[in-house]
Amino acid sequence: MGSKVFTQNQENALGLDSHISLTANAGSGKTSVLIERYLKIALEKNIDLSKIVAITFTDKAAAELYSKISLRIEEKIQESQPEDAARFLLLRRQLYSAKISTIHSFCKDVIKEFAVEADVDTDFIVADQTLNDELIATSFDEFKREFHSPDFPPQEKNDIRTLVRIFGSWANLQSVINKMIEERRKVLRLQNEIYSRSLSIIESFFNTKYLQDLNLILAPFLGDFIEGISKINSGNTIPLKRGKEPKVPKITSMLSQLRIASQNGNCLDVLRLMKDLLNEILTQKGEIRSDYKKEFEAGKEFTESDSILLSSYQDTINKIHSSSDDLSSHNYLAAVGLHLMTLFDRVFHKYETKKKTKGLLDFEDLLLKAEKVVSDDHVRETLKERFNYIMIDEYQDTNEIQYNIFLPLVNYLKDNNFFVVGDEKQSIYMFRDAELEVFRKTRENIQRETDNRGARELEESFRMSPSLALFTNHLFSNLMDNPIPEFNRVAYSNIVCARSDNEPGTIEIILADNMQKELNNPQVSEIRMIAKRLKQLKHSTDSLNYRDIALLCRKRKIFPVIEKVFTDENIPYSILGGEGFYQRQTVYDIYNYLSFLVNKDDVPLVGLLRSPFFNLSDSSILEISLTEPPDPPSSPVSLWKRLVHSADQSKTFDKIVKILSENIKLAETYDIPSLIRKIIEEGDFLSVIAARKNGNVEVQNLEKLIKDAEVFVSNGYRLLYDYTEFLRDAIETKTDEGLVSPGDDSDTVKILTIHMAKGMQYKAVFVINMDEVPQQTVTKAKSVAIAKNTGLLMKIPHSGNYSKDYVSPPILRTYDYIQKEKEIAESVRLFYVAVTRAENFLFLSGVISDKPFKKNSFFSFLCNGLNMPLIQPKIAVSGKLKKALVHDGKFVSFEEDMTVEIPVLKTVDYAEAEADPVPGIEKPFDIKVNSDKIIESPSEEIYSATKIATFLHCPLKYKLTYELGFSKFSHLSSNHELEKESVEYEYKSVDHEEKEKKDEDKSVFTSFSLFKGSIIHAALQKNTPVEDVDSLIEVILRTETDFTRYNLIPLDRLRNKVKETLAAFYNSASYKNLQNYKDYKNEYEIFVRNSNYILYGIIDKVIFDGDSKLIVVDYKTDTLPNTDKSSILQRGRQYSDQLMFYAYLLNSIMPGRDIELNLLFINYPSIDIRQSVSLHSISSFGKLVEKSIAGIRAKSFPKNLDHCNSCLFSDNHGNCII
Repeated sequence: MGSKVFTQNQENALGLDSHISLTANAGSGKTSVLIERYLKIALEKNIDLSKIVAITFTDKAAAELYSKISLRIEEKIQESQPEDAARFLLLRRQLYSAKISTIHSFCKDVIKEFAVEADVDTDFIVADQTLNDELIATSFDEFKREFHSPDFPPQEKNDIRTLVRIFGSWANLQSVINKMIEERRKVLRLQNEIYSRSLSIIESFFNTKYLQDLNLILAPFLGDFIEGISKINSGNTIPLKRGKEPKVPKITSMLSQLRIASQNGNCLDVLRLMKDLLNEILTQKGEIRSDYKKEFEAGKEFTESDSILLSSYQDTINKIHSSSDDLSSHNYLAAVGLHLMTLFDRVFHKYETKKKTKGLLDFEDLLLKAEKVVSDDHVRETLKERFNYIMIDEYQDTNEIQYNIFLPLVNYLKDNNFFVVGDEKQSIYMFRDAELEVFRKTRENIQRETDNRGARELEESFRMSPSLALFTNHLFSNLMDNPIPEFNRVAYSNIVCARSDNEPGTIEIILADNMQKELNNPQVSEIRMIAKRLKQLKHSTDSLNYRDIALLCRKRKIFPVIEKVFTDENIPYSILGGEGFYQRQTVYDIYNYLSFLVNKDDVPLVGLLRSPFFNLSDSSILEISLTEPPDPPSSPVSLWKRLVHSADQSKTFDKIVKILSENIKLAETYDIPSLIRKIIEEGDFLSVIAARKNGNVEVQNLEKLIKDAEVFVSNGYRLLYDYTEFLRDAIETKTDEGLVSPGDDSDTVKILTIHMAKGMQYKAVFVINMDEVPQQTVTKAKSVAIAKNTGLLMKIPHSGNYSKDYVSPPILRTYDYIQKEKEIAESVRLFYVAVTRAENFLFLSGVISDKPFKKNSFFSFLCNGLNMPLIQPKIAVSGKLKKALVHDGKFVSFEEDMTVEIPVLKTVDYAEAEADPVPGIEKPFDIKVNSDKIIESPSEEIYSATKIATFLHCPLKYKLTYELGFSKFSHLSSNHELEKESVEYEYKSVDHEEKEKKDEDKSVFTSFSLFKGSIIHAALQKNTPVEDVDSLIEVILRTETDFTRYNLIPLDRLRNKVKETLAAFYNSASYKNLQNYKDYKNEYEIFVRNSNYILYGIIDKVIFDGDSKLIVVDYKTDTLPNTDKSSILQRGRQYSDQLMFYAYLLNSIMPGRDIELNLLFINYPSIDIRQSVSLHSISSFGKLVEKSIAGIRAKSFPKNLDHCNSCLFSDNHGNCII
């Protein structure tokens, strides 16, 4: 398919005759394979796209895959002959029904279709986390009221009192129940398989499971342990003084007992003997005892490696050691688990009832309900017949319930076609319940069903340069040389370098040297070294832009340090995926505003008055607070009342009172998103925010707040009080909410976590903070670990004493140890993901001190993988690298001997010529200043029809819209292309039928209108027939970046409305008249260079009527409250400047032709507005354009009060808000 050359491995992955489990190395072209396989299924098997399911990990990934498939189809349409193009045109038409989505979206569709089997309402709503938390909290509160009633069962009341004592408080107990509900998939399984049994059986299960886990932990190193102790204990001994028992023969005897216990499978005896042996040899500090050393003849050497080895064994044994008496604690653990399950049942039942009453499901329900639905024979057979091909991306990050949902749809690999692709080495989402064993189980099942033909691998990487590929292979083949599935340790598969260019690649290690503890702030020193090396790299590499460079780290806590250093060093940067959204000052300010509108309290009012909303000084606030009303009441007077009484004393105070009084009234009727927009647009708030450093990001964060508010209200009717309570809780507790990222397009260095970088690649990557380690997950006292295959695990009070330290039952010790091993294994994979993001340059940095690197740090992995410490100035890595290059139209593989030298830098010298310029700021230079007014005239600035028309309507409106970017907060803003904004009218009004649906949120109306307008314009641009509108809508939806808002749109109604509108327009005389012209261009784009600026426009349609006449056709999708001819003509006059701008552009590139302007309102096609324009009027308009640009450049933005009635920057009375 197409001219692209595939490797043999890629060709194998495109096979359609069997199930495939595909392992894809980093940079292996996995997405290209997915796209080609998807289209190959449709073409070769001749099936509808609706019969192919493609599941991705995130909404963004689903949208990107959909978009790329759409683009590939378009390419095929252009490349193919007419007879072949017909098939691709059909695929394009089918795209609307394509099942390309996340697992949650797929499950949602299945549940809606089989609502009866799922036992849900067909019009259920998926609740957000905030609403879920509210329902759980309310359910727990109801339980507490029942608990305190006299009718509550006495024995159960005693059990719950015990739980409160164990967990320390009702609040802690509630947190445990919250966690159990959130993770109920595991809890319900445990309830069915373990906690449905008697106390004694549960205790016995814990004992057995503990011994199994203990054996799992000890088995991998028991042989090495015995060999190591035997070696240390060997050698000639000397007689001891009388009365001293020698250790050497005692240890020899204990080793014999250990071998026997190991052969008999007695884990407890093995553990005891190992601990006793280590106690005989080592001190508590892990050093070999001096009295033990003295038993040997002089010359016996005890190396440092011996001490390190034995100390590591001691550390492991201490963590998991338990005596036989400790097993009795499993009875107590089992009893507490039963009590928790009883409480869980009570609260969970109330939670489920509330959701069902409100017609709600949460995200966990989507998976659980879908799993239940596909277990129904009829449903399973229906879906199996419907979906012939299932493809799942990023399968290493899936879990068992997803396996249980999809395997029945292929009859457990007996029917249909199942394709999964992933990479065990890139599984880094254990904290999201990713289960590597599911990937392994699926691969093994496919191998068994296909006689080993179904396991495929994409070895080749098109991303990494040869040096980076060799380094990666050398490092991780050592780090992943001991795969243990139970600890999630995976095997390594070598990368084959398929880069076709001559870029060799560079690897460097950067160390902030703190061996002498001389660095005041080692992290700052490290980042400063990175900044210097980054500048060196940027200035010495011509093809490298800032956007090609990324800094990757494990945790976000280093971000503020990077921000400060990069700001000092004038390095432009963007943080992708930062946190602390609700802790931003702008959010605090809006919270204070809304909170005041709700209750008019003093505290939020003080914060509000100080904020950029009103910018009052403390002295002014003090002045207000000292104001006494004329008739002081007996009770205290609020600050708000004092402010009202101060209005007569100051115009500023009077203005504030009027604004706040108006908003207090509006708060009772306005929907929350509209209210936030209004208060943001009033006064100087936005101008102050936008003027700050990174002000554009702050503005985008405000947009995110509004969108989140839209989602909040879409989940049901909520008062402003509810939203302020939500904001208050979010500010206090929701610290992990992500900030808006500026995007990848800006020419800035990207700063992000490794998890965020998954799926990305950069020419240069700095992996930083490699000496740091993450906080490991251990089960803390007064909390619960929900172990899927084990039970509810927790620390318990020693001997029932709640005031002393809690102890870990044996089964919790082994569980925590295994989890720790899994986390270490995942850290190695996280390091692999970080390293494989780099294309050409890889820098590994951190702090080195006089202490060894911590066990779970990237530097410890680096030293272990290279098998050497970082003490020499240069490290050499040698080996054979397999390469694959295209020769005579196919890939040819060969091996090459390579050596990579890796400098270890402890200093970075970088001398700036003068000063590094900040992007967007000119270097300083000597100038002579004229005292006359200076007007800066930026050259090559682009002015569009919309910009000029906006300035002509009102210069101040231009400033607010384009200089300060305020229009994006209005419902009226359009997401259509540059020239289709028409921010004032197009898409403004809401259809009358929409208005009648008063129970629906206003923001949905706006999104509906915006989306409808975008689709109609796209349809007219492509001459899309009505029957292809469904596919067009799906393409636009999938590629729309503002996905959250569009998720609220009722798509069926949208499709019907667009089809109805287009059908009416296509049948109109106006459209049929246009069809008579054969020489035309749609979306005609024009650039006209005029002096030192550029004029730009996109015209919907330009008709070339012979050689002497041009017809400009402009479509508008406005919906008017009054549809009489005069109202439509009046609206048309508002677009005259825009159309004259088009005429001016056309006359500039094709002078002398007659020009006719044709304005068509799609919703009112019977009104055909036409106007012929003279050369004189075009010339006069050109002068008006020049005058407008001069005004813009002079920053002259006076008000045009005649425009206020139809301006988005006017209040409810038609007055300018400024």
